[in-house]
Amino acid sequence: MSAPPILATILRADLITARGIEAPCIFALCRKLLAAGHDHRAAMVAEWCDGRPSMRISTLAAGARLAVRETASDGPRLVAWQPPPDARATVGGPPPVRETMPAGTMAHAVGAHA
Repeated sequence: MSAPPILATILRADLITARGIEAPCIFALCRKLLAAGHDHRAAMVAEWCDGRPSMRISTLAAGARLAVRETASDGPRLVAWQPPPDARATVGGPPPVRETMPAGTMAHAVGAHA
């Protein structure tokens, strides 16, 4: 039997929290939860502070591999996360996550909840 999903609360557009950890977005929160030792297989459900559901992440590992990239020409897009160049050499930097996703996995990585 799997553990219940981690419940995250979206406090505002640039702040989400779960289990005492804060991050600017749900994908960064997945990386921080992994770095704090949470199970990479755990799912996460994000809700607005008033309890309205927002998003479900299938596993912390899947969420940690994603980021949102937004440009003026193509708008927001889900992309494979890559740590900043200086973080790769830093001891205690971001948790090791796969920097590329196998073909066809992005659609299964995140499921929207209405």
